[in-house]
Amino acid sequence: MRRAKSRMPSTAAAAAFVSVLTAIMLQPPLQAENHYSKPHRNCRILGAVTLPMRQARKRDAMPARAGWHLQNGADLVFVNGSTVTALNPETGAQAVLAEGVPLEHQVQAGAGPSGIYSVTAPRIARGSTDTIVARGYAPGTYELLWTQRPFSKGTLPLIAMPLADDTGVFLGAGNQVTLRRASDGSEIWRRALDSLAGSYPALSSQTIVLHTTNGMEALSLSNGRTLWQHPIDAAAFNPSRAVVIEGSRVYFPMGERTVAALDLETGTLLWESAALPSLIDYRHPVIAGADGIYVPLYGGLARLSLEGTLAWSRRYAFMNMRQMGPSMVLAANAVFIGGADGIYALSPDAGDVLWSEEGLGQIVSIEYMAPRVVAVNSQGAMYVFEP
Repeated sequence: MRRAKSRMPSTAAAAAFVSVLTAIMLQPPLQAENHYSKPHRNCRILGAVTLPMRQARKRDAMPARAGWHLQNGADLVFVNGSTVTALNPETGAQAVLAEGVPLEHQVQAGAGPSGIYSVTAPRIARGSTDTIVARGYAPGTYELLWTQRPFSKGTLPLIAMPLADDTGVFLGAGNQVTLRRASDGSEIWRRALDSLAGSYPALSSQTIVLHTTNGMEALSLSNGRTLWQHPIDAAAFNPSRAVVIEGSRVYFPMGERTVAALDLETGTLLWESAALPSLIDYRHPVIAGADGIYVPLYGGLARLSLEGTLAWSRRYAFMNMRQMGPSMVLAANAVFIGGADGIYALSPDAGDVLWSEEGLGQIVSIEYMAPRVVAVNSQGAMYVFEP
């Protein structure tokens, strides 16, 4: 166990990372049904929010970023053009959390037991000197509680999804990380890593796990101290690879075709799977359940046992035409996957299709909000199921 030194990453490493990240961001986006494949891209759609029993309600959604949604109690939180909005799938009630977010900015959001949190930052390709802004909102009422600028203008604007518990709100940008009080956004601690962190860390109890340019790193939520590090080849760093914590384990796509499990307390490698039949689709995190790990593949899905052995791998025709990242969730004894024109419920035992609902358009997001499954298509329509 060693404490990470508080220094900036080397100039050469940072320059190489910026070059790669800029190239990724400048790639022309694929399109399908007027929706871009990248969650931070913009699209112009006219949305229809469909409530239970398919009772549609119109809403303005032009332009919209419909790339991500998150569960917070009874609501979904999403970015609609330059507005961060909370929507209740059951009643259709909407609440505006933030307005006037520049369309050239990137947005991340997260929810905790005492609030909802958003972070906006200029894109690296824009050359903007704007600062990174974090905001906290009260749950239920969505009242704006605080606005803070937690990082300097010199911070690389690669922002992490906010993580929160009763202790506070964890924020990250570039190589800087900080914990803020949920009540007013004031600083509890701040430190600089000796590496650059990815966009999708994970939180369990008092431990934060990040994917960095140096590998996997666990931090103490209470003081930011490094608890352990597990090295990974820096050439394999991808800021979009998500960390997943389930129980006492950390799951992560270690390679293009492999998944690894680490011990949450020590960072010890428990196993790394054999190469999967197809490339892993990093646009959706792996799903860890009580009886297995579900890994999104390009055009299909695989299930690993808790020991890392392949239980089954299936390809699905309904995923072949997808140009956006996969959407999937494990709930109600089934794996729900969004297809090119509907939603599909798969058997966890063998991956067989149990039932499907087609004609819904390409599904871009699925959430389990017990007892309901909520699906959103690329045209902004929301469908609610009770499996």
